Amino acid sequence: MSRKIIKNDKKKSPPRNSAIKRITIKDIAAQAGVSLRTVSLVMNESGRISEATRKRVLEIAAAMNYRPNPIAQSLVNRRTYLFGVNFPYLDVSFNNTIIAGMERKCVELDYELLLSSNKFSSFSYMENDIPIMEKSLDRLVYRRVDGIVSVPDIRAIKSYREIIANDIPLLQILRNIPELPCPSILVNNERGMYLAVKYLLDRGLREIAFLHYGEAKFQEAADRYRGYLRAFQEQGIAADFDRLAVACDLTFRGGVDAARRLLQINPNLEAIVAATDYAALGVMRACVEAGKNIPKDISVIGFDDMDFALLQGHQTLSTVRQPKEQLGALAAEYLYRMVQGEKVPSLVLEPELVIRESSI
Repeated sequence: MSRKIIKNDKKKSPPRNSAIKRITIKDIAAQAGVSLRTVSLVMNESGRISEATRKRVLEIAAAMNYRPNPIAQSLVNRRTYLFGVNFPYLDVSFNNTIIAGMERKCVELDYELLLSSNKFSSFSYMENDIPIMEKSLDRLVYRRVDGIVSVPDIRAIKSYREIIANDIPLLQILRNIPELPCPSILVNNERGMYLAVKYLLDRGLREIAFLHYGEAKFQEAADRYRGYLRAFQEQGIAADFDRLAVACDLTFRGGVDAARRLLQINPNLEAIVAATDYAALGVMRACVEAGKNIPKDISVIGFDDMDFALLQGHQTLSTVRQPKEQLGALAAEYLYRMVQGEKVPSLVLEPELVIRESSI
């Protein structure tokens, strides 16, 4: 009995080497009828090439869907097309919004971001942070980023000086260390808090407490404290700042605890201004627990304009808005210009007072 032979009608898988070929400058040169060197000069925007030749090469490259090889480009230009971004922490939406602004601008600039954080949790300040900060900055240098954007900490000044000494462009944002010979993009924190307190004073309120972090730790917190004091001083209004200005952790829990203490000592407080929205959110919780009607009995204002400021269950939070996304876009643009060898000036952005239900 003969056996029936069954043919396998399944289509054969294509050989591995049949993948779509990557277009190279050699292909573009052949199509354009020019040398490899000419195509290379056009792609790297260097050398003297006639406008007609440059246009023809670029049109052919676009038609062939050419994508530059980033590794090859970095070897030629000695650039990695990476910006290093160093933040104290990445677990809050404030920093993430700044990064989003940077990333959108980097798409236009054909750059990518390499993120590095000094620690995993926000609102902590410990001496053992120093080795973590130094390692975080070293990691960016090791990856040969073209430039670094950093929220600086004076305790890591040695690392910053080494970065500058190695000719790596360094841009400071949100804070600056005056001793460092590099530009910064800041927000006018003093004016932001001044606007918030002046608004309350102009409404006739006088018993206005302020939650701050203490002048010695963070530059922005010290600036906001000065803004609080200046609003009183400019209107010639005397106040017991030792009683009204309270240092605390600017977290939700820190705001709750500090507001509870303030309300126990002075149940007739007319307003509490906090140096962060997180602390202001805690203040609102403590006020509700104490039976206070916001804003009829007491007004609350925060700082930063975090996303949750619009999502409160009782009242939306009045706050001082920082131009976070704009700052991020400007940081990417500034660093790009610095990488090109341009000297850029330091810049101070203006905040905006946003009045919502918690202080109407």
